[in-house]
Amino acid sequence: IEILSHKDFVMGTMTTRFIETHFANALKAPSLTAEEKEYADLQMKELKSANLSSQNSRGLLNTSEASPWQSFWRGI
Repeated sequence: IEILSHKDFVMGTMTTRFIETHFANALKAPSLTAEEKEYADLQMKELKSANLSSQNSRGLLNTSEASPWQSFWRGI
């Protein structure tokens, strides 16, 4: 809503740096508490472990590491 109501957007005078110039703070990652970081790290480890386990059970891995070309959301 802020972008749509910004004068440069409304006037059509914005540039390719519009977001960077006027909304740079909105692009920064939110700060997390130590507890939130720990929880996020744990979830990522579990997700990676589940992904590797799923690939191994289907015989998709010939090495100890998954191919960077494979993605867990593609249902390999």
